Amino acid sequence: MPMSLAGDSTCVIVAGDHLQMTQAVHSKEARALGFDTSLTERLDRLYSCHQVDSSVPLIRLRVNYRNHAEITDFLSSTLYDNQLISESDQPSAPNLAPLNFYVAHGCEVQDSDSTSFYNEAEVDELVRRVKELDSQWPAEWGTSTRGKDILVTAAYLDQASVTRFASTVIVIYYAE
Repeated sequence: MPMSLAGDSTCVIVAGDHLQMTQAVHSKEARALGFDTSLTERLDRLYSCHQVDSSVPLIRLRVNYRNHAEITDFLSSTLYDNQLISESDQPSAPNLAPLNFYVAHGCEVQDSDSTSFYNEAEVDELVRRVKELDSQWPAEWGTSTRGKDILVTAAYLDQASVTRFASTVIVIYYAE
């Protein structure tokens, strides 16, 4: 909507990563109209294929300073064709791997008065893992604050709400 107000002298900078968390579109009509593809993904496809004027700059950041190197290496090999470089100096915590995967079997539930979803099995697994992390809190990280130093993100508002009520963890959700 804001881009519809752009004029000939307007400069637009779009920042985002279409390979990271994407939206889930459940409506058949919206998918048929292409709304399951984000603006960032559409622009990446357009400019990556050189279908437009090559004088338009396309800048991709390749250096990651935030994540532990093992996390960046995993993301680089699975999503970014080994193009990401880690410049992080985060030390590993004793007895804790920087990257873990867990499986939770369940299904998404939508309450009748909500447009959002949650998965109780994921919530249970997440709460269990947060408690485990809190109980193994490394001394190098300082004193544990009973899960309040652990940030969890969720794609759905209801998933964040259910998780927040099930534990003391701070939960932030990404807009659906």
